[in-house]
Amino acid sequence: MNPLALKLRELREPCVPLAPDFKNAKAMDISFSGSTLRVMLLDHKPSTAYEEHVKPKGGYDLFDSSQYKHADQEGFDYFQVLKRSCRFRGPLFTGYVAQLNTSLLIIKHKPTRPDFSLFNPHDFENTILSTLSAEYGNEILLGRSSYDAPIDWEVVKDFPVPCVTYEVRSGPHRDGWRNKYMAFPLRHEFYVRMSFHFEQSAVGKLNDQDRLINPMPLYELSQSIINSIKLELSPDAEKELEDVRSANPDAKLNEKVDPLKWTTPEDDAEWEHYCAEVEEKLKSMGRINKATQMEK
Repeated sequence: MNPLALKLRELREPCVPLAPDFKNAKAMDISFSGSTLRVMLLDHKPSTAYEEHVKPKGGYDLFDSSQYKHADQEGFDYFQVLKRSCRFRGPLFTGYVAQLNTSLLIIKHKPTRPDFSLFNPHDFENTILSTLSAEYGNEILLGRSSYDAPIDWEVVKDFPVPCVTYEVRSGPHRDGWRNKYMAFPLRHEFYVRMSFHFEQSAVGKLNDQDRLINPMPLYELSQSIINSIKLELSPDAEKELEDVRSANPDAKLNEKVDPLKWTTPEDDAEWEHYCAEVEEKLKSMGRINKATQMEK
């Protein structure tokens, strides 16, 4: 039999994709102006040959402005440190059905006042939320935000600096999309944002995708990477952190942050009207189907 003649079959039944073994992950140390970040990562093995692979350098100078790009809409400067993908296998003869894309950005946030510091939990949290609004808050469809964020906000315990994880998910009226983030500061105005983009080879809304391809293995791999991350601050960064803590001894991150509201009352009215129309159409279709069955 010619193996090239074999064709993968379409995935029709719900499945739990097979994840790569995290025991094969390798430690990677990256220096940022003397602070060292260690993370365990699997090799870059995407499901297609077209996925970009960004290999980190051994060290970076956070204060070298030449390496930064500017995100016009979001209003911050950034540079990408790494990007790699891991594929997940489906049932026999279905091929790869999911992929986790991991990337790491260094983001430079413009100070809003002389004593601004991302080491201050209040400043850090406000920065995360304002960045979410800039990135995702302007896309409204049918009166509904296209994205919900932050979802599953969680403060990371036993980390040397303020640190959170959270998600951004697509709304119920558009194609499925999901990103998980981990963020923490390195200096007064620089922070790490690690993102995990979930790709599931299924069409439809997020709930439809999750019903066909269980996202739990992707969550587990992203969490294994998050759990592996260690940070050792440089003496200069450590001094900045201690100065901020001394000046703000009671400051801490909120344990719970609800998704931000980006719509206006007019948007909300449009969404309510749209939902009512959809509900009425579904009821009408149900009545037609019932009448058809009775005629048979």
